[in-house]
Amino acid sequence: MFVVPRWMLNILFLVTTCLLMYQHVRLQHVKRPLNFQLFMALFTLVMAIVITFGRFRDPWLSGALLILAVACLVVALRQMRYLPPRDWSK
Repeated sequence: MFVVPRWMLNILFLVTTCLLMYQHVRLQHVKRPLNFQLFMALFTLVMAIVITFGRFRDPWLSGALLILAVACLVVALRQMRYLPPRDWSK
């Protein structure tokens, strides 16, 4: 087993946070303000902060965090299909 670098995990979590906040802004007028995208974005942001300040040298914990980061990214990408169509006439 190998240790996943912190910068790789942080990039995955921060890209996921950006995607989820984009979805939250696009869905804000459709759904209630506290939706799934906001809670998941806050979770991924907290995970990025924990990874930045934590000292993870255990390869199993590093692998579990990688699986968690990839799972969050997959969920965020799958949620993109719920966005309303963009109005290009504006």
